[in-house]
Amino acid sequence: MSSITQSSLPNSDALRDTFQWKRKEQSMAVLLISTTTWVLLEVYQFSFLTVISWAAMFIVTSMFLWGNILKLLWQRCAKHVVAGNFRRINY
Repeated sequence: MSSITQSSLPNSDALRDTFQWKRKEQSMAVLLISTTTWVLLEVYQFSFLTVISWAAMFIVTSMFLWGNILKLLWQRCAKHVVAGNFRRINY
């Protein structure tokens, strides 16, 4: 029987703190996601693939919009900054 060392576990302190409600924001997020998933799968009878697809579409759309919003804000901010004090990073 193999023994699991403390160093091989992925940050067990964070998991323990979340489970014991020491990190209240993370614990609430876990509870909210779990409850929402249960309601969608059991109460509304959605399939697992549908829920995962909607979550993936939401994440991709959010990242796309967030990137475009940052790009627009960056262009507006760059016009008001003196060129000698601020360097623009090209990606």
